[in-house]
Amino acid sequence: MLSETQISTLERRRAQVLSEIASVGEMRAGSLTARFRRCGKAGCHCARPDDPGHGPVLLLTRHENGRTVTRIIRRTRKRTPGRGSRNIGASGGCRRSWRR
Repeated sequence: MLSETQISTLERRRAQVLSEIASVGEMRAGSLTARFRRCGKAGCHCARPDDPGHGPVLLLTRHENGRTVTRIIRRTRKRTPGRGSRNIGASGGCRRSWRR
């Protein structure tokens, strides 16, 4: 059985963790990566060995309904997934604390 002091301490900790979660902001699960590609045309700049290729193209990879899905992020939407993905990382400590 927990004492009144222990219960009070746990309630304060719970309130603190909830506050941290609320301050994180928008979250999106998955990983955001930049991809460079080579087109295969012999005369193109990407055919040179020192050239990174065409890109970057931003990709958001996540799990949906038990499958891994990768979506191309258009330049007009580039800011939102990045911010949301960073927030997922920032929320890790909050989520781990919540499970304890």
